[in-house]
Amino acid sequence: MSEEVARRRFPRLVIHIPFLYTPDTPLSASIGAGWTRALSEGGATLELSERLRPLTPLRLRLKTDQGTIEAEAKVVWSGGRVTEGGGVVHGLAFTWMAPDQFQTLRDMFRPLPIMRHAGVRLPLALIRKNH
Repeated sequence: MSEEVARRRFPRLVIHIPFLYTPDTPLSASIGAGWTRALSEGGATLELSERLRPLTPLRLRLKTDQGTIEAEAKVVWSGGRVTEGGGVVHGLAFTWMAPDQFQTLRDMFRPLPIMRHAGVRLPLALIRKNH
């Protein structure tokens, strides 16, 4: 285990979920979208369409299967583009989150129960035609 991983306060979950963000600055009213690369209880690694400066405050809306998580965060670092024409990788630290939103985030880190899958179920509407 590397020294950096050992120093981390929160375990990370490698997960790709969509989100919306708004820089929380007086001059910015734009809304952007992107994907998470990793998530923890303390912050996230995100791909954004634009490069933001460190300490830029953001408002986030993460779209999870547990529901929407709204949070405030600040940019800690920004890196290079993932691929040519792709997004710019950023590290964020959460600065505020409502308690119920934080619980939704924490629930994402619980181990999934092992369940036997019965197969794929598809909804189907049958229409009977009289000839």
